[in-house]
Amino acid sequence: KIFGTRQPFSGQLSQIALIGDNQNAVVTVFITNTSGANPAIIRLAIKPQAETTDPKHFLLYNTTISPKETVLMPNICLGPNSEVYGYSNTGSVTFNITGEKIINNP
Repeated sequence: KIFGTRQPFSGQLSQIALIGDNQNAVVTVFITNTSGANPAIIRLAIKPQAETTDPKHFLLYNTTISPKETVLMPNICLGPNSEVYGYSNTGSVTFNITGEKIINNP
């Protein structure tokens, strides 16, 4: 299942995916610099929906990736109401999230 695909605007932290209430998920995040010439600086954050984004939520912060490079982050476990955010200093980075959703029966 694809949870989200986004190519954020330059300099903007954008929501890529939201895991709903009564759900968990195990996901893989693919972050690709599609530029053929320029490196990019990226950020990846995962936070509870009710919280404001804080430095503690970032898995990657100001990480440089080379032109045409893909960063793979497999097996990330997300709890109910988790949000995934991506950032790039350029408009040439795509964030893709795939994985499995687990429905929690109340």
